[in-house]
Amino acid sequence: MKRLASLENKFGHNTKLEEAKSERECRQIKRNTITEASTERWRTSAAKKQSLQLYLEYKLAPDCEPFYRGDRESALLFQARTGSLTTQQRRWKVFEADPSCRLCGDTEETMQHIMMDCPRLGARAHPTLSLAEYMGRSDDSVDTRVEHTERAERRLKLWDRLCRQVDKHPYRVQRSGGPTAQH
Repeated sequence: MKRLASLENKFGHNTKLEEAKSERECRQIKRNTITEASTERWRTSAAKKQSLQLYLEYKLAPDCEPFYRGDRESALLFQARTGSLTTQQRRWKVFEADPSCRLCGDTEETMQHIMMDCPRLGARAHPTLSLAEYMGRSDDSVDTRVEHTERAERRLKLWDRLCRQVDKHPYRVQRSGGPTAQH
């Protein structure tokens, strides 16, 4: 009873508990109530953060993502999905750096530009996809999301590698449109 009082304090009274016909049904109702309340708290908290808008568009609940393996590519994907990728646009907001793309110099280096428009990273595989779909955040089938996510990881890895080259040797990389930068 003490545990039930604690749960009611935290999550509110649930009238469905009174209708439960068995101990098992009661436990299931408690579990569902806690899950729903926790998910709602997570969504409310995350919605307050502007950087998580794209992430929350399709992520309905806090659960384990199979794409995050702890390597550089999955870290880049996580940063891209949460709006924390260190683009020149982001650096410009924080450090007043030049916001133009480090690879092509044509426009601002934004997530949209990196994932879909930068000519130095090659043509976009699916020109009709939205940014969220391209990064595996959609209602598509699991196979389609995996395919899009893997493609996004490869593009982010290429972007990261080329940007590191530009940052290390800015005089070696020609910043104009055209085919993919030197490998």
